[in-house]
Amino acid sequence: VDTLREQAGGERTVVLFLAGEGEFEDRLEAIVAGADAVMEGEVVPERISVKLQELLRRQSQDLGHVLYLEGDPDQAAYVERLLRAAGYQVTVCIDPVRFGETVAAVAPDLVLMETVLPGVRGADVARALRQEPRYSTLPVLFLTTNAGAEQALGEADAWLKKPIDPRLLLSTIGNHLQRARLRAEMRELDSTTNQLHHAAFERQLTHWMTTGDPARVPCALAIVDLDVTAELNARFGHALCDELLRGLGQSLRDDVPGAHLCGRYDGDAFALLILNHADDGIEAPLERLRAAFAGLERYAPDGRVFHANFSIGIARYQPGWRRPQLWLAATEDAVRAAKKRGGGRLAFASASG
Repeated sequence: VDTLREQAGGERTVVLFLAGEGEFEDRLEAIVAGADAVMEGEVVPERISVKLQELLRRQSQDLGHVLYLEGDPDQAAYVERLLRAAGYQVTVCIDPVRFGETVAAVAPDLVLMETVLPGVRGADVARALRQEPRYSTLPVLFLTTNAGAEQALGEADAWLKKPIDPRLLLSTIGNHLQRARLRAEMRELDSTTNQLHHAAFERQLTHWMTTGDPARVPCALAIVDLDVTAELNARFGHALCDELLRGLGQSLRDDVPGAHLCGRYDGDAFALLILNHADDGIEAPLERLRAAFAGLERYAPDGRVFHANFSIGIARYQPGWRRPQLWLAATEDAVRAAKKRGGGRLAFASASG
């Protein structure tokens, strides 16, 4: 790993260690050696693929926006240069009185602050910040020369003593940002399928329609609905259908070109936002996925062989749809039409919506 990290671009290479059932000390040794993650237990391609996708997705994210509250302009300039050189966006606030409006304006991913500020203590600023529910989980780190700063831990996620060790500062910020992102992701995900839950999907779709210029970007919504799920549940139990849903959600997210958002739309269905497709670039990949899904022989817990299938409804964006509900309603009509024709089919919404 050391040799790899020394190569050009090596610091951005994802390193996943595979291991059997090990002790905590083994995992610790791997992390110290430079692993991004350690996978223990049964090592199968599907698990490796999911874990690598997670690590690569996390790596491709912006490093984050740090708001730095510091009364000393020289210290502020030094830390700002350090963080920017590491790839972070940085906003510096010198005046604690303007801290509240600055937080609201920049929406930081993490707050870094000195414990002793002009006219106020950092702990009081952090306590005031925590009063607002939207900032209750925002990571707050303290920089201090005060040996008694441990008393402020109730208002901070961590504290670092000056003079600053640059490596410790960057690693601490990175670790807290990563944990904050994981907590945020977990709040957005359906616990069974690990895809966006219904409300999160609609919220992100609304945001994309507001910022992504859907009238100019080729885009479509698809709803993919498992067929005869009630019959499968009755024959084989809910656990087996949950496993089907997990696999289907992962395939939609990873194997459909242009898949931008994927969410569990209701009990047995997923919604998928597809971007930048060619004119024939929606139907073909979804049909290939459906055919492969339907043709796979599956085994129930009692050894019986069964097959599963799904229906697909697709609605290309229409300029008159300013709200996601109109787009989703047209897509629902399309998937209902596919099911009325016997299921295991694909149907497009009418051009008029």
